[in-house]
Amino acid sequence: MKVETCINGGESLNRKEITRYNILKAGLDLFSEKGYNSVTTKEIAKAAGVNEVTVFRRFGNKKNILENILEELVFKVAVEEVFHKTVSYDLERDLTYIAKKYNEYLDRNKKIIMIIFKEFHMKENYELTKFPKKLKELLVEYFKKMQEMGKVKEENPELLAANFLIYCFGMFMSNLLTNGNITKLSKGECIDHMIPIYVKGYEV
Repeated sequence: MKVETCINGGESLNRKEITRYNILKAGLDLFSEKGYNSVTTKEIAKAAGVNEVTVFRRFGNKKNILENILEELVFKVAVEEVFHKTVSYDLERDLTYIAKKYNEYLDRNKKIIMIIFKEFHMKENYELTKFPKKLKELLVEYFKKMQEMGKVKEENPELLAANFLIYCFGMFMSNLLTNGNITKLSKGECIDHMIPIYVKGYEV
């Protein structure tokens, strides 16, 4: 199984950045196909077209490779693009779109996310599946801007962002762990129903 990713925004990368990306992409494909515990750094190096020393020099160990995969390839990809191309400063419209796109992206990477939950202890799960930092930062800035425009109540923007992320990731994990049996509604229908409720609590 090959997991589709892209280099953020189509930017041109230097040799070191390309090597780093190739290692992470190779790790993502191999972990998704074989599971984390079954993959060696030697296999990752071979798939990335580098020697194993290069892998260790850049990441130190296999767990660091996985952490960087989650942060850079699973969570971060396309987040900025979604914000920059779609924000209209209409709270319900924006949050509905972002929630749907975020869940679509999580769905495309659900195999590796499930592998993490199966193969790591709970404490490590927390570290490896922490909320995407960049998305949270962008949401905080979005809510601050909406407050400046008088469209959102003067609540803590970080809490507004965290509540939104908890809902999105919680819905994804609930469907993943119950094989979609938690509700007969599609994720899109759940989002269409829940976002207006969220908006009513914070919109001015």
